[in-house]
Amino acid sequence: MAMTLILVKLTSLFNASQTLSKNNPVFAGIASLYGLGILTFALRDIPATLWDFLTRQLTTTMTLNSHDEIFFTLLIWISKHKMHRFMRSYNLGNPGRWGIRDEVLTLGYGRTLFLLDGFPIFINRFKIEANATEYPKESIELTILGRNSKRFYDLLQAVRDSLKNADNTYTAYYWRDHNWHPLAVLPKRSFDTLSLPQKTRACLLNHVRAFISQKAWYLANGIPYRTGILLQGPPGTGKTSLITSICSEFNKGAYILDLSVHTDITLKEALSKIPAGDIVVIEDIDTHFSKRPETPTVLVNDDGNDEDEAKVPVITLGGILNALDGIACGTDRMVFATTNHPEKLDPALIREGRFDLKLTIDYMTDETLQDYMGRLYPDFSKEELKMWAVKPGIPPCKVQHLVFENRQEPAIVLSQIADRREERSISDVGIEYEQRMAS
Repeated sequence: MAMTLILVKLTSLFNASQTLSKNNPVFAGIASLYGLGILTFALRDIPATLWDFLTRQLTTTMTLNSHDEIFFTLLIWISKHKMHRFMRSYNLGNPGRWGIRDEVLTLGYGRTLFLLDGFPIFINRFKIEANATEYPKESIELTILGRNSKRFYDLLQAVRDSLKNADNTYTAYYWRDHNWHPLAVLPKRSFDTLSLPQKTRACLLNHVRAFISQKAWYLANGIPYRTGILLQGPPGTGKTSLITSICSEFNKGAYILDLSVHTDITLKEALSKIPAGDIVVIEDIDTHFSKRPETPTVLVNDDGNDEDEAKVPVITLGGILNALDGIACGTDRMVFATTNHPEKLDPALIREGRFDLKLTIDYMTDETLQDYMGRLYPDFSKEELKMWAVKPGIPPCKVQHLVFENRQEPAIVLSQIADRREERSISDVGIEYEQRMAS
């Protein structure tokens, strides 16, 4: 009954307005404009909504954030391969930020496109509001026509492969803002440039090759697929250089784990975000766990008072043990640690399972001296080199320094690091070398 009365009233109002509109043109105009305004207001969002609907249905979008390594890798790739010929906005890459030392002119902010194998890819780079960070946060949106996401996989693979094979380098990374970032793009180093006994070299290479090639065996037998290698020995014997050669030989990235900036929690987070197959590097591990207490350290202010804000958590021995060999420590990685004082390390830290191979990288031997001098002074007689015995306690770094200072005087270098096995003057050795060089 009530609904019927409402309909009757609405009908009478419509008939009255229709009669009034016929008799009063001004009222008719006002009513028409009012109705058009209401209709326009109701339909104002339809064009944008329709465009958004069509965009979602007909295109596919991928987003890259600046805390992802591939973000910077893509920017460098665009620059190196001249993919920005359609662009009208450029950015000059900050040297050192992406692990490179040269300025890079690459994609600017805003929208543009580039062609990949003749197929257009629309790209939009923009900033994201963020506080308390060293660098501004950014994102890149890549959009393609259609729904074939395989084009994104092809693009990312092309980026990785191109940069991997473009030059003779590897990348070192450091931890910042809860993510790994490129620290430096470094030249690769051959094993042939190291002062290393053949037996030590073979032992290390065989261990790494066996680990890389036997992943299926580890998994089939329920053994965690990870290994640790401890390089121990006096300072200046080339432990870090050896890690560089491993990264170069096996095309791995080096993730520098600075324990002084971590807590037990952030250490696990950092290790969990290292890509599978790459190398973790912990230098001078004895400086972090030599007589270190199991409780957090308390820093004291200059006024001598302990305050709550002065307390900073550090890594405990238990924290590093769990990170290296705990349930949540991850797999498919190699950990290299160096130490000058292995006797200071806790036995639990360097036991098998955490560090499966322990190599002593020692002072120069007669073998390494002959190899090193023969490589740097190829015209120097090999038979003559065999007549020299290296002095005790000579690290490779000292020999390298002497070579820098005496690049044309091998006799002077030998006189300071070795003793001649039989009587013969240094001047005679120098004269013979000069004669060979002249001929």
